[in-house]
Amino acid sequence: MEMHRSVHKKSQSMWPEVFRSNKASTKVVSRAVDAGELHPLGLSLYTSNQMDPPAEIIARHRWRILGLLSPGATVSFRTALTMRPEVDGTVYLTGEARYERDLPGLRIRVVKGPAPLEHDTPLAPGLALASRERALLEALKPSKARGGIRRGVDASEAERILEKAFQTG
Repeated sequence: MEMHRSVHKKSQSMWPEVFRSNKASTKVVSRAVDAGELHPLGLSLYTSNQMDPPAEIIARHRWRILGLLSPGATVSFRTALTMRPEVDGTVYLTGEARYERDLPGLRIRVVKGPAPLEHDTPLAPGLALASRERALLEALKPSKARGGIRRGVDASEAERILEKAFQTG
């Protein structure tokens, strides 16, 4: 088992390393933040890790965090094809409503679309991964680049992805 650089008092804490608060836990979480036991990572998202930088914690728990913040969403578009964020930390999801949220090292972009489909697979609690076919079809839809980042792929990228799929699968 790989040891993380941090030893963040997990054995002394009743809190998981990353979690989302809710109405029932708000007061208790707020007191724990005031006591220095927890640190906010973003709106309603907290960590008990007191050693590692927030971006490292978020990167380590990326898929779980996406499931917590966008329950019922599907990792889609370019993100489903590469299984990693873009260089600026952007990940693309499909969900029941359009949604954008930025966290340290992670830019969540949800496009309104269908819930997980028959051939999509569970990736983390509350989060599915689009099938390669779905992801490729979504990624081929025309889209504008924002900050040099596009959620889609151009024809040459699609061709490379298909070639790779045929070679490996």
